[in-house]
Amino acid sequence: MEEPDRRRDELIRAVESAFDSLEDSGARWQDLPDAEIERLSESLPFLDPPGWRRSLPAYMRWTLKNYERPAAKTVDRTIYMLSPGEAPELKARALERYKTLSGSQAATACRFLRFMCDVAGESRCDARAAREALAYWGRFCT
Repeated sequence: MEEPDRRRDELIRAVESAFDSLEDSGARWQDLPDAEIERLSESLPFLDPPGWRRSLPAYMRWTLKNYERPAAKTVDRTIYMLSPGEAPELKARALERYKTLSGSQAATACRFLRFMCDVAGESRCDARAAREALAYWGRFCT
Protein backbone atom coordinates (compact mmCIF):
# COMPACT_ATOMS: atom_id res chain seq x y z
CA MET A 1 0.00 0.00 0.00
CA GLU A 2 1.37 3.41 -0.95
CA GLU A 3 1.98 6.09 1.68
CA PRO A 4 -1.03 8.35 0.80
CA ASP A 5 -3.38 5.35 0.82
CA ARG A 6 -2.01 4.18 4.15
CA ARG A 7 -2.40 7.66 5.65
CA ARG A 8 -5.94 7.93 4.29
CA ASP A 9 -6.95 4.54 5.69
CA GLU A 10 -5.43 5.37 9.10
CA LEU A 11 -7.29 8.66 9.14
CA ILE A 12 -10.60 7.01 8.22
CA ARG A 13 -10.12 4.66 11.18
CA ALA A 14 -9.29 7.66 13.40
CA VAL A 15 -12.53 9.40 12.34
CA GLU A 16 -14.53 6.25 13.01
CA SER A 17 -12.90 5.80 16.42
CA ALA A 18 -13.14 9.43 17.59
CA PHE A 19 -16.80 9.75 16.63
CA ASP A 20 -17.86 6.12 17.19
CA SER A 21 -20.39 6.62 19.98
CA LEU A 22 -21.86 9.85 18.60
CA GLU A 23 -25.64 9.73 18.21
CA ASP A 24 -28.23 12.47 17.80
CA SER A 25 -31.74 11.45 18.82
CA GLY A 26 -30.94 7.84 17.95
CA ALA A 27 -29.52 8.75 14.53
CA ARG A 28 -25.98 7.56 13.88
CA TRP A 29 -23.63 9.42 11.54
CA GLN A 30 -22.45 6.07 10.17
CA ASP A 31 -25.92 5.55 8.71
CA LEU A 32 -25.81 8.60 6.41
CA PRO A 33 -25.73 7.17 2.87
CA ASP A 34 -23.09 8.47 0.47
CA ALA A 35 -25.73 9.71 -1.97
CA GLU A 36 -27.34 11.74 0.82
CA ILE A 37 -23.98 13.22 1.82
CA GLU A 38 -23.38 14.46 -1.71
CA ARG A 39 -26.94 15.66 -2.22
CA LEU A 40 -27.11 17.62 1.04
CA SER A 41 -23.64 19.15 1.12
CA GLU A 42 -25.01 22.58 0.19
CA SER A 43 -26.97 22.64 3.45
CA LEU A 44 -23.90 22.27 5.69
CA PRO A 45 -23.63 25.98 6.57
CA PHE A 46 -27.19 25.93 7.91
CA LEU A 47 -26.83 23.06 10.40
CA ASP A 48 -27.26 23.73 14.10
CA PRO A 49 -24.35 22.66 16.37
CA PRO A 50 -25.72 19.14 17.12
CA GLY A 51 -26.50 18.54 13.42
CA TRP A 52 -23.08 19.85 12.43
CA ARG A 53 -21.36 17.58 14.96
CA ARG A 54 -23.31 14.54 13.75
CA SER A 55 -22.59 15.32 10.09
CA LEU A 56 -18.89 16.19 10.37
CA PRO A 57 -17.50 12.64 10.69
CA ALA A 58 -19.67 11.35 7.84
CA TYR A 59 -18.45 14.16 5.58
CA MET A 60 -14.81 13.71 6.61
CA ARG A 61 -14.99 9.96 5.93
CA TRP A 62 -16.77 10.52 2.58
CA THR A 63 -14.16 13.12 1.58
CA LEU A 64 -11.26 10.85 2.45
CA LYS A 65 -12.76 8.11 0.30
CA ASN A 66 -13.63 10.41 -2.61
CA TYR A 67 -11.18 13.32 -2.76
CA GLU A 68 -9.60 11.95 -5.95
CA ARG A 69 -12.88 12.19 -7.87
CA PRO A 70 -12.93 15.11 -10.29
CA ALA A 71 -15.40 17.89 -9.51
CA ALA A 72 -16.46 16.54 -6.13
CA LYS A 73 -17.88 19.74 -4.62
CA THR A 74 -18.56 17.94 -1.36
CA VAL A 75 -14.79 17.71 -0.77
CA ASP A 76 -14.43 21.51 -0.62
CA ARG A 77 -17.68 21.92 1.32
CA THR A 78 -16.33 19.56 3.96
CA ILE A 79 -13.23 21.72 4.30
CA TYR A 80 -15.40 24.83 4.54
CA MET A 81 -17.26 23.18 7.47
CA LEU A 82 -14.01 23.49 9.38
CA SER A 83 -13.17 27.06 8.39
CA PRO A 84 -14.27 29.69 10.90
CA GLY A 85 -14.23 32.46 8.29
CA GLU A 86 -13.60 36.17 8.73
CA ALA A 87 -17.03 37.75 9.27
CA PRO A 88 -17.69 38.14 13.02
CA GLU A 89 -21.16 36.55 13.03
CA LEU A 90 -20.06 33.59 10.90
CA LYS A 91 -16.97 33.09 13.03
CA ALA A 92 -19.05 33.17 16.23
CA ARG A 93 -21.44 30.57 14.79
CA ALA A 94 -18.54 28.35 13.69
CA LEU A 95 -16.86 28.54 17.09
CA GLU A 96 -20.17 27.57 18.73
CA ARG A 97 -20.19 24.44 16.57
CA TYR A 98 -16.53 23.66 17.24
CA LYS A 99 -17.13 23.70 21.00
CA THR A 100 -19.32 20.59 20.60
CA LEU A 101 -16.26 18.45 19.77
CA SER A 102 -14.20 16.51 22.29
CA GLY A 103 -10.42 16.83 22.32
CA SER A 104 -9.93 13.66 20.28
CA GLN A 105 -12.57 14.76 17.76
CA ALA A 106 -10.88 18.17 17.36
CA ALA A 107 -7.51 16.43 16.91
CA THR A 108 -9.05 14.24 14.21
CA ALA A 109 -10.41 17.33 12.42
CA CYS A 110 -6.89 18.80 12.50
CA ARG A 111 -5.39 15.61 11.08
CA PHE A 112 -8.05 15.62 8.35
CA LEU A 113 -7.14 19.16 7.31
CA ARG A 114 -3.42 18.37 7.31
CA PHE A 115 -4.09 15.37 5.08
CA MET A 116 -6.08 17.51 2.67
CA CYS A 117 -3.21 20.03 2.50
CA ASP A 118 -0.39 17.50 2.28
CA VAL A 119 -1.88 14.71 0.18
CA ALA A 120 -4.89 15.98 -1.70
CA GLY A 121 -3.36 19.36 -2.53
CA GLU A 122 -4.51 22.11 -4.84
CA SER A 123 -5.45 19.84 -7.71
CA ARG A 124 -8.07 17.93 -5.70
CA CYS A 125 -9.40 20.40 -3.13
CA ASP A 126 -9.33 23.97 -1.90
CA ALA A 127 -6.03 23.47 -0.07
CA ARG A 128 -5.83 27.22 0.60
CA ALA A 129 -9.05 26.99 2.62
CA ALA A 130 -7.67 23.91 4.42
CA ARG A 131 -4.51 25.83 5.35
CA GLU A 132 -6.61 28.75 6.59
CA ALA A 133 -8.74 26.39 8.68
CA LEU A 134 -5.56 24.95 10.17
CA ALA A 135 -4.87 28.38 11.67
CA TYR A 136 -7.66 27.45 14.11
CA TRP A 137 -7.44 23.64 14.22
CA GLY A 138 -3.62 23.39 14.32
CA ARG A 139 -3.64 23.75 18.13
CA PHE A 140 -5.46 20.40 18.41
CA CYS A 141 -3.06 18.27 16.34
CA THR A 142 -1.10 15.77 18.35
